[in-house]
Amino acid sequence: RPYAEYKGDLAFPKTIRFEATQGGIDALNIIRKLRAMRPGVPIVTVLFTGRPVMANQIINLSDAVVAAWLPGSMGGKGIADVLVEGTGLDFSGRLAYTWPMHPCDDALGGVGGVDGVETPFPFGHGLTMRGW
Repeated sequence: RPYAEYKGDLAFPKTIRFEATQGGIDALNIIRKLRAMRPGVPIVTVLFTGRPVMANQIINLSDAVVAAWLPGSMGGKGIADVLVEGTGLDFSGRLAYTWPMHPCDDALGGVGGVDGVETPFPFGHGLTMRGW
C-alpha cells in the first residue's frame, strides 16, 4: 500500500504526535512569537506530512491549517499561489482520511473513523478558499 494510506514508518512505541522541534526548528515557539509580535495578523500553518498527525497545539494557535501532504518539488509554489491574496485562484480540499485527536489514534479506521472516537476533522472535512 502507498505510504500515506497507512501508518507508514511508525513502529511502536512511536505515535502520530507532530514533533514541533524536528530539524532544530521549534514550530510552536515560532508561532507563539509571531502571534505576540503581530496579534492581528492571521497565521496560516501548512503541514507537509505523509499522514494525518496529532498537531492540536499548532492547529489551535493557527487561524487556518492546510494539510499539504507530500506535494513534491514544485508543491510549495503551487500552495503559495493559491494562499496569496490577489492571485484570483481558488481551491478546495477534502480530507481523504480521518484526522486524529490523540497521539495514539493511528487506527481511526481511515475513511470512516471509529464510532465514538473523538476527532477534530472527520473524513471528508474541508473548505474552499472563498467558502470559509
